Amino acid sequence: MRSVQLYFLVFLSFLFLTVGCGGGGGGSSAPPAAVIHAPGISNLQFSPSTTTKGAGGGAISVTGSFNFTDSGGDLTGFTITNYYSNGQVASAATVPISGTGGVTVGSVALYLNVATTVADNFRFEAYATDTAGSKSNLLSGTFLITDNTPTTHPPSISNFQFTPASVTQGSSGGYASVIGKFNFIDAGGDMLTATFTFYNSAGAITGTNTGSISGIAGITSGWVQSTFTASTSSAGSLRMDVYTTDSKGSNSNTLSQVFIISPAASATPTGESESAITTKSGVGYQFMTVQGAWLISNTPPTSGDTMEIQANSSTLIK
Repeated sequence: MRSVQLYFLVFLSFLFLTVGCGGGGGGSSAPPAAVIHAPGISNLQFSPSTTTKGAGGGAISVTGSFNFTDSGGDLTGFTITNYYSNGQVASAATVPISGTGGVTVGSVALYLNVATTVADNFRFEAYATDTAGSKSNLLSGTFLITDNTPTTHPPSISNFQFTPASVTQGSSGGYASVIGKFNFIDAGGDMLTATFTFYNSAGAITGTNTGSISGIAGITSGWVQSTFTASTSSAGSLRMDVYTTDSKGSNSNTLSQVFIISPAASATPTGESESAITTKSGVGYQFMTVQGAWLISNTPPTSGDTMEIQANSSTLIK
């Protein structure tokens, strides 16, 4: 017996069916009866055995080999069929093997062109045939194409609150330090940034800031807080919107909260607790202060009336 190593090229696609066929001539005399001596194959190997979807621009080269024994020395072909994980045929290829006349023991090298456009755990079956059409035993294996598409898992935030929730106009020397805090859930544990947008009481955007969130890599739930400074010079409301972003660029939901700056208390004369404006006829007019200006809240006295300002029934001006 002789041994020989054969090399041939197999173009194999997991997406397209490739079938080889051939024909022969005719003759007037019947061929001699074929002797049945089915070949045997073993030790089917290939590398790599796994890759990622889209690798190689849609296809990669895979090398392999198998051993054979054939007492008839007439090995002629090799067939490989690939199946999706659901059992459907993905592709099949039959390749002729030449130069094996009289070779009873040998090995065959395989060069495969494998498509990578579909992610799946493919199963393949292979066998060899001889000139009599006898099939060898089946060999099988798997080829894994993994999906490397990033999994999106947008974070979710809730319970956005301020501490303190409100301040008085003019307090804290005109500026108040405020802590904004919210809870989060992030299945990927990869939340990276928080973006805050500020609005004045008229609804106009006054600023936007995106800050990095540190120390939470791998943490899937918890809370985040940020400190900001609010001007207290004017009464009104400061609205803030916040959302977070993870490493895949996925944004969370957006939360809104309003920070209240309450008007300063009305000023009264020193040592007095209440004030009023009365006319000659005794009709009272309450007054209030807005940033130091005294304002009458009702209709002013009629022409010719005299007025006096009283505080706790003590006449101040008459």
